[in-house]
Amino acid sequence: MPATRSPQHRLTASPHGSVGIGHRADVKEWRPLSARLIAIMVGLAILKQAMVSTLPVMLYSKQYYDDYWVADHAAAIRANDWLGAYDHLTLVKGPFSPFFLAVCSKLGIPFLTAEQLWHSLACLIVVAALAPLLRSSWSRIIVYIGLLFDPISWAAWTFQRVYRNGLTVSQALIVISCLCALYLRRDRPLLQRLPWSLGAGLSLATMWHNREDTAWILPFVFVATAIMLCSATVRLFFALRAKKDTRKQTPLVWGSFAGSVLVVLLPLGTLGASNAYVSHLNQENYGLSCYNEINDCHFPDFMKAIYSVKWDTTGLPERTDVPLEKLEYLYTLSPTLNSISDAMTEKYKAWAHDKGYVENGMLIWPLRDGVHAAGYYQPAGRGGAADTDRLYANIAAEIHEAISSGRAQGQPTMPSSLMPPWHSIYSSELPRTVSEFYHFVVSFQDVKPSAEGWDNEPLRNRIMLGLSGDRSVSLSDDFSPAELQYVEPVVNRLNRIAAVYGAVTPPFASVTALAWVGMLGSLLIRQGEWARRRDAVLLLTGIAGSVIAILTGVAYNQIASVKSSYYMYLSGAYPLMLLFTTVTLCLAAEHASPHVISGIARLRHGARARRERRRDARSIGQDPVSSSDSSD
Repeated sequence: MPATRSPQHRLTASPHGSVGIGHRADVKEWRPLSARLIAIMVGLAILKQAMVSTLPVMLYSKQYYDDYWVADHAAAIRANDWLGAYDHLTLVKGPFSPFFLAVCSKLGIPFLTAEQLWHSLACLIVVAALAPLLRSSWSRIIVYIGLLFDPISWAAWTFQRVYRNGLTVSQALIVISCLCALYLRRDRPLLQRLPWSLGAGLSLATMWHNREDTAWILPFVFVATAIMLCSATVRLFFALRAKKDTRKQTPLVWGSFAGSVLVVLLPLGTLGASNAYVSHLNQENYGLSCYNEINDCHFPDFMKAIYSVKWDTTGLPERTDVPLEKLEYLYTLSPTLNSISDAMTEKYKAWAHDKGYVENGMLIWPLRDGVHAAGYYQPAGRGGAADTDRLYANIAAEIHEAISSGRAQGQPTMPSSLMPPWHSIYSSELPRTVSEFYHFVVSFQDVKPSAEGWDNEPLRNRIMLGLSGDRSVSLSDDFSPAELQYVEPVVNRLNRIAAVYGAVTPPFASVTALAWVGMLGSLLIRQGEWARRRDAVLLLTGIAGSVIAILTGVAYNQIASVKSSYYMYLSGAYPLMLLFTTVTLCLAAEHASPHVISGIARLRHGARARRERRRDARSIGQDPVSSSDSSD
């Protein structure tokens, strides 16, 4: 006898022979992207590519700790020398941005072109991922256009710099959208979900190794993973409870469940595997098994130990928790730190300049410079990577021992070694700064391209240009305005688009908040496509939460570490803010359109009925108004 299947949860055989659990019978099928729509999107991407193709790169070649760090280590990767010779800057940042630049150079693809192509692909992935939610072709194309022409995707400090902030824009979109796709297709066969899982994992790994401050993406990843695991468990439970002979089907059910769990955990597994692989490369080349020294090994312990010693900051400038006096006090707590005190003090004073102090956000540089000047961070032998890591471990242990023995007073530290301790005054400053950053982002303040290059460093400029394959307008002494005559019209055109975004996004953001509240309230009405509305609210809430996480993290950096009110630090917030806004408004329009169409139809029907009554009244010689009144 054929097995009886639950209307809500049933076994679903795929064309490939795999078995899915829990296909919802009350959810209407959605159409994938049509060839015509994909062609339109590709055409728009080509148009965008042409619009930005004449922009020059911004050469910040004097930024040895930032832009030139990427170029220098990209040159080493291109020469098959991993990250080059080991020093105090080698493992201070993630290796993906120099790897990306090296690959572009090897393939002969200009850096700016590769960035734009990746961004266009990310926008297309978003629309394909959200196809189960965005049923209308108009909705899909609106979301795509809104993301594609995001002004952050051609701004000077993100996409024009030979750096890493522009890469974050595309990475954030791909990670979020692939996880959304994995959730929306949780009832589909495993082979249909696997590409989205791989996309999420690879993008998450590249994002994690691109910047050291991308922990804001993890809440979305963890929550999405937990929800999908719970969903798979619930569907397994209902499948096993079905009133049927499950002896033959049970292995298939459990096998499908195991496959679902593996697909859901694959993104986090890919991230873990990438950390292990990069750590292996660093172990092979430098004798230090960590993926970078900011988030891994013992340097974070060293920074937290310094912050963990309580110090009276009354009267100190803002964003300063470690004045020179505290550093000198730490010498008395740690014999190991005291052994390199001369080099530490010299580098601290050099970074302090005339101010006499170093802000928290810059503190790691004089400390690492001091350790380097003391004879550590050597390519090999005494003072090599392993010795340097042991130095940090010993200093941290000695400071913690001093606190535990009562020789120093301790205080709580933040989870990240880059974040200074919390102060009570931040309770009022943080919400205000988050609000300021929100308005900064939605207004696209200062987000614009540049027609000019930067630092006049001929040798470094040639190295960066040779690697990027782009061109730059140099600010040399013989600079001529004639060089800009073909670039300035493009910049002006792009600035006009940015002005449109800055004008329409703030009111749209307000309407979006109301639309989201309306969608949340609609969940109280369990009729129609309730499951689709639930999924939409859940995913949109996660996207909004990620934006809030970015704003909060950068706001904390602003009030506690270093001035951060620049769009390059907030680069990940812009695409996610636009994603939340466009998707919410399009979904609200899709949900409202049947009611609007029905209302219009009723109005048309009433108008037609009134016209017919008037026509009938005229045919029998009655006054149409009185006839209409009598009929009413």
